[in-house]
Amino acid sequence: ERVPVKATVKDKEGKDVEFVIGKFDVQLAAAWSISDPATIARVPAMYALMDDGEFSQVAAMLYQYLRGPGANHFRGMPEAMDGASGISKARAKLVRDQAETSLLGDALNFPMPHMADAFKSLDLGEDFRSPVRTAVPTLLFSGTLDGRTYPESAAQIAAGFSNATLITVENGGHNIFEAVPAIQEMIVMFMQGKPITTTKLTLPAPTFVR
Repeated sequence: ERVPVKATVKDKEGKDVEFVIGKFDVQLAAAWSISDPATIARVPAMYALMDDGEFSQVAAMLYQYLRGPGANHFRGMPEAMDGASGISKARAKLVRDQAETSLLGDALNFPMPHMADAFKSLDLGEDFRSPVRTAVPTLLFSGTLDGRTYPESAAQIAAGFSNATLITVENGGHNIFEAVPAIQEMIVMFMQGKPITTTKLTLPAPTFVR
């Protein structure tokens, strides 16, 4: 934050690209890495390298996400969808308040809520964001290592589904449906009207990169 560092990465043509990395950049790199176990496993090593003055890994990640071929952000459609979902004034205040002391600040859902005002005309309003109440049979999955939609949030949402089965996937991440065949089999069973007899599934814990 006080003294940003410089790092060099190669672009798709093999040319050197110089990156200036500040506090928010490091927060972004961590935020992008904590959604799934495979990328969570690289975070401690990434910080250890930076602590030793080696920023090439985090620079390569930032370049790929922000400027590289097939960059994952700023494509228009995802931002418009998030803008339409919007954020209430109360939750926006909660984000601002927690960001003051959070290790990742407000980087977790970047570029939201930073760009929310750019999509005011698309905002679907508070009725759209109100809790769902339904008796429709529903199968829900929640990963304990999901760094984007936390188990606490899943439980809060599930409370409105009176006929729901919530499967807690130990060591599961955000992109969970293709993680193991057992999850796909559960989905097929549910769609066939067969009973789901378990509420917990355990996956192998991530092996942290050293």
